[in-house]
Amino acid sequence: MNTVSIGREDFTVLLSGIKDNDRIIRKMTGRKHPIYYKSRYTPPFERFCELRNLQLLVKDLDDINADNTIAVDLSEWIGHESDEYLTVMLKFLHDQRDHWKYIFTVGDHRREEVTKLYIKLKTYLAGHIIEDTTFTNEDGLKQYLVSECRLSGRVAGELAKLFFTKELREYRSYEMLDSVLLELRNRSGGATVTLSVLDGYLADGESLLCLLLGRKPAKEAKHENR
Repeated sequence: MNTVSIGREDFTVLLSGIKDNDRIIRKMTGRKHPIYYKSRYTPPFERFCELRNLQLLVKDLDDINADNTIAVDLSEWIGHESDEYLTVMLKFLHDQRDHWKYIFTVGDHRREEVTKLYIKLKTYLAGHIIEDTTFTNEDGLKQYLVSECRLSGRVAGELAKLFFTKELREYRSYEMLDSVLLELRNRSGGATVTLSVLDGYLADGESLLCLLLGRKPAKEAKHENR
């Protein structure tokens, strides 16, 4: 997860595999409080207020954000790419492209699910897709747990596998991962988190991960202490 400069292009689309992208946006922009706007889907013939709401949000943009970067969540528009209101909004963003740069987020949608939206964006703006791989697949999460969280490959692999079960899809986030890691480290007493520590944690019906998985308390020590 590196700080990203959009450069001369108008936008980037962020693929992250998680719904809450605030932390990634802060890292990308290097700002503690980036401007982040969630664009709500508006059905045809209903009153469209998105442009007014966006303008109100960024009216003091020059004072808040020196590089004029706005993060816009377009996840609700996936599946509605041909709607006229989306076209109206993108034409407005096109007109502002000399003043603003955009990071578009799409929640936890996968690359193949955002193709139509990406094509629509490129009709009016110049940009590209970037991917934060931590939560897009098991290998990405395992790599993050090893390199950034200092877990062993075996423990990281087991934990990544659990986070990619269907029960945990809606809970995947850096904040949730941090909470689980904190519980694991507390359980290990600050020592290395081993497979047996992980087993004991998963056997505890009150552990956060166990509650999220909907598991009942189980017997400990499936693995030896290693």
